[in-house]
Amino acid sequence: KVKGAQNNDVAIFVHKNTSGSETMFRFRDGDQTTCGTIGIDTGGNSVSYNTSSDYRLKENVNYNFDATTRLKQLKPARFNFISNADKTVDGFLAHEVSSIVPEAVQGEKDAFEKYREHQEIPDGKSVGDFKLDENGNKIPNYQGIDQSKLVPLLVKTIQELESRITELENA
Repeated sequence: KVKGAQNNDVAIFVHKNTSGSETMFRFRDGDQTTCGTIGIDTGGNSVSYNTSSDYRLKENVNYNFDATTRLKQLKPARFNFISNADKTVDGFLAHEVSSIVPEAVQGEKDAFEKYREHQEIPDGKSVGDFKLDENGNKIPNYQGIDQSKLVPLLVKTIQELESRITELENA
């Protein structure tokens, strides 16, 4: 656990190179295959969040699918988070996206934290038991969404619409 005082940086990661792109964090699976990275471009003062996309990691590549129908199932919404009632944002409810673009959603709807193997487990508790807060309430395990996973669907839909427009213009 890394903690910082209010209004302070919790952590700063520095790479000494002053030009070029550098990997700051690398995420690997159990087979040591890189799944993603967080990198910096020191010359451009920018950060990139990268999911592995190399063709050598993929098979059964299919360019022919109906993105428009899937996209129309998404339900963008305007809402505020309970913790910040004064700020309205645009986004999605993760559980509503999970059946349409499952790779964009992490976690299960209405889940709670449970004790897992290799964790410190209090006396009287076992692997699989719900974790409780100081008031004895189950601790929610909230779903998350990686909205960048929706971009391929958006691009494919634009391509499909462009094709339909061109076809109508040439009719």
